[in-house]
Amino acid sequence: MTQQIAPEPATLAPHTLGVGGVGLMNRRKQKPSAV
Repeated sequence: MTQQIAPEPATLAPHTLGVGGVGLMNRRKQKPSAV
């Protein structure tokens, strides 16, 4: 799911931000899904 949207940023987000990365991934999931 997230891999199709953006595999690189999705992988870097959780590793770099940690907990913050999860929030960004959730928002990115809702954005493409809503649009």
